[in-house]
Amino acid sequence: MLADCRLCRHFVPLQYCSNKELEEVISLANARGEEPLGYCRKYRRGVTYYTGKCPGFTGWEEKTYYTVPITKFIKG
Repeated sequence: MLADCRLCRHFVPLQYCSNKELEEVISLANARGEEPLGYCRKYRRGVTYYTGKCPGFTGWEEKTYYTVPITKFIKG
């Protein structure tokens, strides 16, 4: 089964990375000749592809900053 980093709770998109994480992501992407996509906090390294095999994949978890639909907070 392939893991999708965007659905893992350890994945951080580029816009939410700290400066240190961002430096690591960019250096890894430059070394591989690929585009930086985000950061994995479990393995403390950059992500340059979204799908692949990962033993640390924890499955889908709701992230309040970009995956929770607005209808969840509206009562009615």
